[in-house]
Amino acid sequence: MAAVNTDSKATGEHIKAILRRCRGRPRLTDADRAQRRLESRKKYDVRRVYLGEAHQVWSELRRRTSLSDAGLAEYLILLNSAYGEKYQQKHEHKKRYLVSATSLQTVVSWYQGHCQSCQHEPELQVVEPTVGLSTSALWQCVAGHSFVQYLPWPAGGESESDVEDGVMEKDEEDRPPEKKSTVNDMHIPQ
Repeated sequence: MAAVNTDSKATGEHIKAILRRCRGRPRLTDADRAQRRLESRKKYDVRRVYLGEAHQVWSELRRRTSLSDAGLAEYLILLNSAYGEKYQQKHEHKKRYLVSATSLQTVVSWYQGHCQSCQHEPELQVVEPTVGLSTSALWQCVAGHSFVQYLPWPAGGESESDVEDGVMEKDEEDRPPEKKSTVNDMHIPQ
């Protein structure tokens, strides 16, 4: 049979040792520790790219091509340098139309859903332009239900007024230069 320690001083020291280990911050779970490690690495790893929603497409491309992350990135960079500009010029008008249509579709679907659940008609409350990025429009009803619609700027980044200014300048450039009259050219009746 094992000897039982009846010494109260030794037992007290043992309890103090246990309590000493329990002080401080609680231990993190393995998942939390892994998450913090990942976040810490993101700060220092300049090669890391956040793919967001494109992660699924990236994974599918990797699976189909059997390339590593670095290999796929290199391939896509080469592809873009060879054909990127031609592709953008060819499909620029389609992309602009699709973005606008998608933005309109989201507002229409929100409006239809809102009309089924609320009797109040939503109205355009605020339009906040952000130069070069997008414009946000706030739609809201009297009951306080709201929807923020993001409207992207055209691919060139020019507003309609910028385009009009450019047309005016172009018209001025196309005109023949006006002949400047001098004092000698003036005919003074006598």
